[in-house]
Amino acid sequence: MPRLTAEQWSEARALREGAGLSLREISARMNVDRAAVSRRAKREQWDNGANLAATLHRKVTEKVTGIVNPADHKKTAAAIDAEAARRAGVIDKHRDELEAARQMALAAKENHQNVGEHQIAEAIRDPMERQQILLVMKRRAFEDLKAAKIHVETLKLVQDGERKAWGLDMPVDLSSLTDEQLAALAAGRMPV
Repeated sequence: MPRLTAEQWSEARALREGAGLSLREISARMNVDRAAVSRRAKREQWDNGANLAATLHRKVTEKVTGIVNPADHKKTAAAIDAEAARRAGVIDKHRDELEAARQMALAAKENHQNVGEHQIAEAIRDPMERQQILLVMKRRAFEDLKAAKIHVETLKLVQDGERKAWGLDMPVDLSSLTDEQLAALAAGRMPV
């Protein structure tokens, strides 16, 4: 019996996982030894087609990470490294965005707190005019504060979505956490 190419093995796996064919049926259809199909299926952990959701999740992961054959350790290590670099880039971007949003919010808060008579030109002596100017300044400062709040809330929604899309908030094995990490988690922070 001839050896199968990588493409043929991929087809065999699709027959197992997508069509739910038995290893015997795949062996007959692909004209390859059943033991070879069995070994390959075991080594690559082929699904039997019953759990389509798990199979789809694995295929999506393969496409995203570029890891199709986990037996090729060098390619797997390179793909993991590249994916880790991409995800680290997302985290770096989030940190930069959060710092910019923090600075915007702090500036708006400080501006709002510092609005006062001392900012109105000395040349304006009419008390009513001074009150009108002060009121306009306070409204503008308040609007800046609201804009900063809206920006921070929107940024949080976008970043939460990105973290889910990039798989950055993976479940944590609580048994492996230190007491400090558990305390951080209990306080609503991600453990470091």
